[in-house]
Amino acid sequence: MIEGGEVEVDRRILEEMKDPLIHLIRNCIDHGIEKPEEREQQNKPRRGTIKIEVSQLEGSKVQILISDDGRGIDRAKIQASASKLGLTTQPQPDNLSDPEALALIFQSGDSSSALITDLSGRGLGLAIVREKAEKLRGTVTVQSELGGGTGFRVVLPLTIASFRGIPVRVDEALFVIPSTAVERVAHVEKNKIKTVENKETIALDGKTVALVRLADALELHGTNGAEHTNDRMFVVVISQNGERIAFVVDEVINEQEVLVKTLGCQLSRVRNVAGATVLANGKLVPILNVTDLMQSAVRASAATARVAAAVLATEKPTRKSVLVVEDSITSRALLKGILEGAGYSVNTAVDGVDGLTQLRSGGFDVVVSDVEMPRMNGFDLATKIRADKKLSELPIVLVTALHSREDRERGMDVGANAYIVKNSFDQSNLLDVVERLT
Repeated sequence: MIEGGEVEVDRRILEEMKDPLIHLIRNCIDHGIEKPEEREQQNKPRRGTIKIEVSQLEGSKVQILISDDGRGIDRAKIQASASKLGLTTQPQPDNLSDPEALALIFQSGDSSSALITDLSGRGLGLAIVREKAEKLRGTVTVQSELGGGTGFRVVLPLTIASFRGIPVRVDEALFVIPSTAVERVAHVEKNKIKTVENKETIALDGKTVALVRLADALELHGTNGAEHTNDRMFVVVISQNGERIAFVVDEVINEQEVLVKTLGCQLSRVRNVAGATVLANGKLVPILNVTDLMQSAVRASAATARVAAAVLATEKPTRKSVLVVEDSITSRALLKGILEGAGYSVNTAVDGVDGLTQLRSGGFDVVVSDVEMPRMNGFDLATKIRADKKLSELPIVLVTALHSREDRERGMDVGANAYIVKNSFDQSNLLDVVERLT
């Protein structure tokens, strides 16, 4: 169901948002709408409804609301996944409010689904949706009621124009941070910095806020900023989707109107950079991508926390070990070559019986298995792995030609962590999934 198709929007904005909006619709189909039998049990019509509503808001903005009447988002699964993947700086992610928990679905890698599928991605799509919207100075929010459906609200400008930004200096380098993401700018005394679990924090308004040096988040090595010599430091507090991080900079310059210049197709995706602008003095300055910056800050903070443990580690890291179970010689060789090329140690098995024997006699970090095989198929292999106490936590990736919804759901029922269909196979897809699960 579509409403508001007559609203006119800048073609450049529509081109940028086409794929993200399609992903939101696919997400409603894959994660939202239940099977007809489930809907009947909940006194819902057998056929689900996905609604797209477009309306113009005041201030030259447009709202796109994509909603479904499906199962809704399970906040507990989202919080558990975010905690496991380290996607939040909150000390107690299980105690987040409903809006904060729902905002976690926009973190790269987080998903409420227990099964990774080709239809709605690998927990990366919603992060990209938010990234695209924020690149256009828009926002994406979500509302959901368990059992009552989910709605994604996308607000975008009608046209691409200038915006307010705050230039900051790190050593000799200048960057612009969009003003809409800046909660406050402050001076912080060095003696007020506290360390919690090897991570630096400061207290603002009675709450603990993670402290990260902008130079570290941007991986600017060898900087000699003023913050290293003065007793007081400049911090820029950025807030996004309930997450607050204070970034240490050398200088904060007055807020000003800036015009976004794209980086061109040759540099269409540069981490931490959304574009560039020319300041009044004629200097070309990068505009920071706030979504990327927050993620980079989490990684930088985690890396700092691991320093003490890394000093004690003396053994060289071992390669992750993968067992490929595939009866086709051609497919077996292809999967083995892809994984070995990415640095994994790979063993192969010709069917489920052979695979189970190898799993019980050797240690593996993940198993990649076909489904249709003689003696023991992939579904049965997954069932036996989950029933074995020593193997029950082993990640399982099913790579198969079976593409129906029933087959995918059976893969979830037997305990598979990911389900990849061969007719849409992409080696980067496989490598992303294996890396995530190991």
